[in-house]
Amino acid sequence: MSTSESHTYCLAFGSKSLDHEPVIKYYLDQLTELRKGKMRYYGRKGVMRKIYTVFDLVLYAADMPERKELLRQLLLGNFGKRTNVAGMLDQQKLPSCYRCFPDMVRIARRFDDSVGIEGSTIAICSHCCNWDQFSDSNARQIHVCPPSYPTSCSMVHPNPNIFPTGRTVGETHLVAVMLSFKKLSTAVKAAYHEFTVGAWNKKQTRYWLSSMAIDGVTQERVIAAGDRKKKDEEVLESDYVPHLWTKAIDLGYEASMFVELGMHLLGHGIVSSIIDLTEQVLKEHDQWAAYKRFANQYLTQIASFRLDWCHVKELPKTNWLGEDCFGYARLQTHLYGQFFLRHPFAVGSNISACLLELKRMISSCDIMISLLMTKKHIPKVQLDVAIKVFLSCCHEFCKEYYTE
Repeated sequence: MSTSESHTYCLAFGSKSLDHEPVIKYYLDQLTELRKGKMRYYGRKGVMRKIYTVFDLVLYAADMPERKELLRQLLLGNFGKRTNVAGMLDQQKLPSCYRCFPDMVRIARRFDDSVGIEGSTIAICSHCCNWDQFSDSNARQIHVCPPSYPTSCSMVHPNPNIFPTGRTVGETHLVAVMLSFKKLSTAVKAAYHEFTVGAWNKKQTRYWLSSMAIDGVTQERVIAAGDRKKKDEEVLESDYVPHLWTKAIDLGYEASMFVELGMHLLGHGIVSSIIDLTEQVLKEHDQWAAYKRFANQYLTQIASFRLDWCHVKELPKTNWLGEDCFGYARLQTHLYGQFFLRHPFAVGSNISACLLELKRMISSCDIMISLLMTKKHIPKVQLDVAIKVFLSCCHEFCKEYYTE
């Protein structure tokens, strides 16, 4: 699909390092006007009259770095690995344990056997969170608050803002917190107040804001505004609260409207990562050149068919588009499966010992993407199970292959 010359406009142009807030403010101000609505002529045959029309924002599609910058959230780090979630990821407690993983596979098979969602729930496990950061399991209470986390707040100058649940002063453990514009705005105001009245120092303020996944730019604005306030200088709320948060609250927008579409998340993200991982593994065992020759025989022939539903390019993965990654994903189980049959690894190598885990990872990836991309209605619980099985297969392979 080519880009239309009639409906494509340059909205903004500038260096990536520049502050994006003036541009975002301009967009939001325009949305405010569009939401007011007005009479427009509707020329459909049989109608041809003026009707009242209103335009609004349904979603904002952006990849992870852009989305994080817009939302003023940390990109990766300890607390910023998920958008709109502030919480650490523990490699031991977050994944499904040896008890829960077989149960997830059993449930996945029930869907394949058309049994349905009946009996598809798993009891809360005390040993793991089963890939759920908001699980009620005791395993969730694992991240002990460090000394830099604030233990008290000002009693002389009570804070007018309510601390978010899970981030109150005196917490013993830091659990995951689901973020919203209102919660982020309240958190920044609360931290500004405590720093201004002297209850928190700069280190405590920065760490507490980091625990809410608030980015460094906003943290420094809070500190700078607090320093000016201590000097009796005039400070406006807009000096330290991002404009997007304030405007989004006024317009009724949710942070969940900022999403990453399948092309980036699945194509350029998951499928691309699987290709990179298998390439690294095959290179470490001197099999990458052989796999390229083997796979390209199929990829070249399939590309010559010019199928719009299976667009592929030859390996290595260079300048691939999202559709190229999806096309490869349709073929990966066959390509890897046939190659492993015809080119066995050396006996005693670490890859031969965990080849089963590698096959499971590739197969579970294929199933997950098929369910996520199908036009059929798939129950949410089935998607949840497929994603968790894939994550567990990735985790098991990494444990086996990368364990010294």
